[in-house]
Amino acid sequence: MKKILTGEEKGVIQFLLGIFVIGLAVGVYRDWNEETVSQDMITEMEAFTHSSENVTLSTKSKESTAEMKPVAGIANLSVNINSAEKSELMKLPKIGPVTAERIIRFREDFGNFHVIEDLSKVKGIGSKTLELIRPFVELK
Repeated sequence: MKKILTGEEKGVIQFLLGIFVIGLAVGVYRDWNEETVSQDMITEMEAFTHSSENVTLSTKSKESTAEMKPVAGIANLSVNINSAEKSELMKLPKIGPVTAERIIRFREDFGNFHVIEDLSKVKGIGSKTLELIRPFVELK
């Protein structure tokens, strides 16, 4: 019976499959890491969005009822998502370099955003992220 692959060829195929699996795992980790936001940032953003209404928020934890403070330096933030560059988009809460690039690519592929809800069509921006960034986004 004739062998289809030599031992060396099998080794090369195994090596390439290993590299592919590692690349896939790195890609999944990057997407997961980009979507993950610490609970501290979420609670700070909630505190900020409610601070203008003089609402005092506290953590839901049984151990801690500390009052939360607004996030400094973000109060006057306004980003035009139809013309903003990557660095401007990254100033928005939960928007990192990968998501900023995706927003720009989406804009290039499909044109300007017509309503803020269109941002939810961009991979990495779900309903929670959309609600966090809504006060800081404008369309022009």
